[in-house]
Amino acid sequence: MKKFPLLFILLLAVPSPEFLWADPTVAIQTDLQPREITIGDPMVYQLTLVTSNDVAHKPFFFPEKLDSFELLAITSPTAHIGKDGRITTLYQFTLTTFSTGTLTIPSFPIEFSTLTSSAIAGQTDTMTIKVKSILEEKGDEGNLRPLKGLFNFKSYLWLWILIAFLICGGGGYFLWRWLNKNRKRDDGAPLRPPRPPEEVAWEAIHNLEDADLISSGQHKEFYYRLSVILREYLENRYGFSALDRTTAELMSEFRRQNFPLLLTQTSRNFFDNADLVKFAKFLPTEEEVIHDLNQVKHIINMTTVTQPPPAQEEVKL
Repeated sequence: MKKFPLLFILLLAVPSPEFLWADPTVAIQTDLQPREITIGDPMVYQLTLVTSNDVAHKPFFFPEKLDSFELLAITSPTAHIGKDGRITTLYQFTLTTFSTGTLTIPSFPIEFSTLTSSAIAGQTDTMTIKVKSILEEKGDEGNLRPLKGLFNFKSYLWLWILIAFLICGGGGYFLWRWLNKNRKRDDGAPLRPPRPPEEVAWEAIHNLEDADLISSGQHKEFYYRLSVILREYLENRYGFSALDRTTAELMSEFRRQNFPLLLTQTSRNFFDNADLVKFAKFLPTEEEVIHDLNQVKHIINMTTVTQPPPAQEEVKL
């Protein structure tokens, strides 16, 4: 229960002869409205103190504990002097309760003092009120049901563990590739594959020729594999990324590497033709296919220190 101090009202009035009494007088009146409420509704507890003009009530606090009642608000007290010289002071307290049944607001004491410093004690009356339940009054309009037990949510911990494992595994793989791609030997040169790049490229070209994709009409697959062979060769030969770059990006890298003009132009011609077949659904003739294959072989020859064996010579029309 909240504790609210009430204003101490001390009225000093000069008594006129017609308002002098032999003895100080005090009257305490209480009222409660409404006397019947629904649980949680507010009600107004009114306290009226009527005293002679030679009496003042001492400061008091509204009781902290009023059983099951709760103090919501206090209205500032008002006071006025009647024609008979008596002083009427009015207090209003707003209460509520969340209990049901017939409840009682207990009484509490109020002390007064006189001009002669004598003390007068008074007591408020007990007040009863009937508090009704909403369910008893209107029934279960909301079809309320008893509370159910705790709901056990399904655990997806295994899924989060799997996702975390995949992320860590993928990150570790790409980190391993990046470290191996950027490792240097003691002399500072990039690490070379165990086999020379041209040897790997020539072997892949022979396998592509043996696959005989052109005769079966798989031009797009042929140009895709041939483009990958050349990109992997350039990547392994010069140590820059080529598989994940566009043709324009590769040409920019060629200029940055200061490659010979013939190498740059030959590479540009092949990659442009390959892009037409892969992305524009261009269908080359057999002569154009052989020409593009020879361009790749010529690029490998131009960039290889030692010449390939005779079996790896260009295809002749």
